Amino acid sequence: VPLTCGDGDLDDGEECDDGNETAGDGCESSCRFSCHEDPECDDENVCTDEACVEGGTGRICEYENNTAPCDDDNVCTDPDVCSDGVCAPGPGVCECETTADCAEHEDGNLCNGTFICDTTSNLCEVDPTTVVTCSPTSTLCHVLVCVPETGLCVDDNPAEGTACEDDSHPCTDDECDGSGSCLHNAIDCDDGDVCTTDSCDTTSGCVTSFNTAACDDGDICTTPDACDGTGTCVGTDTGTTNCSGVCVDTDTDRNNCGSCGTICGSDEDCISGTCTTPTWTPVGGAVTSGTVPSVAHAIGNSGSQVYVALVEEFPGYEHDVIVRRFSSGSWANVGSSFVPTDRDAASVVDIAFHGTTPYVIYHEGFGTAHVEYFSSGSWTEVGAPGFGTLCGSLVSLDLALDSVPHPHFTYMGAGGCGIGVGYVWHDGTIWRHRPSTAWSGTELITMNGSGWPDIAYTDRAYIALADSSVHSVTFWDTFALSWGAYGSILDINSDVGWDEASYITSDSSGVLYVAWSEEDSTGGRARIYVKRWASTDWALVGTGAVSTGGDARNPAIVIASGTPYVTWQELTAGVSTVYVKRLSGTSWTDVGGALNNVSTRDAVEPDITAIGSTVYVAFREDDGAGLERIYVKSL
Repeated sequence: VPLTCGDGDLDDGEECDDGNETAGDGCESSCRFSCHEDPECDDENVCTDEACVEGGTGRICEYENNTAPCDDDNVCTDPDVCSDGVCAPGPGVCECETTADCAEHEDGNLCNGTFICDTTSNLCEVDPTTVVTCSPTSTLCHVLVCVPETGLCVDDNPAEGTACEDDSHPCTDDECDGSGSCLHNAIDCDDGDVCTTDSCDTTSGCVTSFNTAACDDGDICTTPDACDGTGTCVGTDTGTTNCSGVCVDTDTDRNNCGSCGTICGSDEDCISGTCTTPTWTPVGGAVTSGTVPSVAHAIGNSGSQVYVALVEEFPGYEHDVIVRRFSSGSWANVGSSFVPTDRDAASVVDIAFHGTTPYVIYHEGFGTAHVEYFSSGSWTEVGAPGFGTLCGSLVSLDLALDSVPHPHFTYMGAGGCGIGVGYVWHDGTIWRHRPSTAWSGTELITMNGSGWPDIAYTDRAYIALADSSVHSVTFWDTFALSWGAYGSILDINSDVGWDEASYITSDSSGVLYVAWSEEDSTGGRARIYVKRWASTDWALVGTGAVSTGGDARNPAIVIASGTPYVTWQELTAGVSTVYVKRLSGTSWTDVGGALNNVSTRDAVEPDITAIGSTVYVAFREDDGAGLERIYVKSL
């Protein structure tokens, strides 16, 4: 530096000398220009253009801003352009610069992870650490799933019954239980066919074989039904037809005669499938021989054969009791006749059955009643030597059996008992006159009997009788310890002073029916009426009286295949005539006309029984030679 530099004078060796008052004013303190060429002015700023120009007190660097391309060192801005001397960033070209820039890509599902910004690629990428992976399960029945809203894993097991791991066993059914477990249940090999026996073989699975088990062929009228061993259910033909859910014999059913729905007229029967006006057919010839008169009879049946108990009067007024049954086309004695040798049988007899065993009651001198049954080819007496009633003579004697069987009987008699009606039964050891009282001479129910009584036994003994001209049914009241009325009185008309016989029976279900004879309201003729027990009292059967002609007496009733039949004797043109009517709807309809063998001869004291739908009536009729003989007819 020259010694004179800074004195303000331009000396040798000096490019300039401005006194060195200000640096950078074009003349530096070394008395040299601030610049000589443009490159000396480079400020390393691409956004300025440099030039060395005269100025100040010498030469100075002059700078001017430009708009040249530049680089702001941010890869996410492009292109960068100079502005006001600096490098201004261009538009953004990167997806993200920070994780916050990735928020717009989130779908709200927390199970598939959240986005972060990869600062290397400046792209939004799923953070693998935020992806939810539910632990794998060991079976098909236990499944975990992620809940998008929470990002938590929960059970989502397949529904119960979904197929699962096969255990390779042919006799198991593999299915999920809905709680995460796979069950191996035994399979049901039942094919729903009762005629096959179904099982599971551990090798081949379900196997089937035919059987002979009981089955149902769908026809209620074939029974029993059984599998035939080839897979078919076969029913046994019963000879009946299904008519609206009821099995009927179209050969005999009056409401389905020949075919379902064909109804016979009220006066017709169905015979071999054809509606036919019924006629009474004699059952063999006369029950009695005709050598001596018959004075009493009663009819009954063993379920397959008809029996008649009768009293015959032999020379010298000896009366024997005989029982005959119809077998192989004729009447034959059942055992020998029976009556104590010291007395004659009176003109009263009755017969009852326990199964196929007949029991007969009869009266032998001075009011002694005997009950005998037939077994092992002979007659045996119950409670020998009989029961001596309070009445010296009996005009009626009627027998019933309980289920043991113990005999029960009622009677009406006279002689020391007024007009007495009594009741007696045998308990297997002794005779009793009340349900639980040993006989003590007080077996009378009334001493004012005015019509023959009858007895039936269902759950207890019931006695139909006329007491002081009033018909009723009585039974032993175990609470009052006395005979009490069973329902109200039977009579239809107000008492006109005369009553006749009663007859009581029951149907197959134990419902009681009573038929009786009473004078009509004019007091001139007797009529037959029927009532049945209807839960709480007696109800009239049919509309009005059964009989509508002359004096009607001695009624008897039977319920045959559900239909009531009533027989009685009636005075017609001066002749005692036997008739039968049956209930058809609500009307009593004549069946077959008069039963008399000869229309001009009296027929009396009809009795009735039935085997299935076949009705039998026994009656006595003069044979034209002055002897009353017993006849049986069937319908």
